Amino acid sequence: MTNLANGDYLEVEEKVIETLLADSGEGGLNRAAGPAVRTFGRGGSPPDSLAASQFPAVLVRASGKTETPACPAARMNKIFALEVRAAHRGRDREKIEDEIKRIAARIERVLRSQNRADAPMQALAESIEGGEGTLTCSIIQTRINETETGTDGAMASSLTGIEVAVPFCPGLAL
Repeated sequence: MTNLANGDYLEVEEKVIETLLADSGEGGLNRAAGPAVRTFGRGGSPPDSLAASQFPAVLVRASGKTETPACPAARMNKIFALEVRAAHRGRDREKIEDEIKRIAARIERVLRSQNRADAPMQALAESIEGGEGTLTCSIIQTRINETETGTDGAMASSLTGIEVAVPFCPGLAL
């Protein structure tokens, strides 16, 4: 069950990060032959304290939650809205823009795959108080942002909005 001191928002953020970190196969975000992504964490945008060697970075932030009735009526869905931001900094603008597009596409692929019953993120339903059943993960929109340029190079980023719906029984969540 969720540690109430942490709450379900943090639980969902951590599970999404764990899922992205687990993508270690051919072409994966965290592959052994040199990761496509060097930094994974929680947050909305990369802090200025990140060194150039820590890019590309992927940050996950819960941005909201709704609860809606599900069928049967005794059940509800907790629907978490999350943002997955990928950012890359470097001198070669075209190269970092292309890399951000590859990372964004891989993020979509990994998260879309979590709808399978055997997917790692399915354990999230059990870790949310009152959670039960199979969750769904939906890609809402991916936006490739305009690349920013400055004296220290260029910064390219993408933002993928997702919804993670966790079925739960309110009577079990006390």
